[in-house]
Amino acid sequence: MAASVVALCACGGGESKSGHEARLVVAKKTTSGKHASATASTDAGRYGTFFARVTAAPDQRVAGQLGDRLPRLQQLATLARAGRVTVEVLAAK
Repeated sequence: MAASVVALCACGGGESKSGHEARLVVAKKTTSGKHASATASTDAGRYGTFFARVTAAPDQRVAGQLGDRLPRLQQLATLARAGRVTVEVLAAK
């Protein structure tokens, strides 16, 4: 079972008529090991809203940090113990 954390990373942009924007994965990084650390980064470009999704296996505490140096966006996650971590940066217009 994997732990999931979803955090709003930046605000902006509009919503579709249904009230929901399609979220696209614009960057993804996976790594494993003792205190594994993964950084996913992307150009902010034409997107106005960003989200981060971090998963860890086995379930454990994950420390995260958002680097918002426009036009570049980075999301970092580090495991508390050994395991596998995946960081995804999602975006919506």
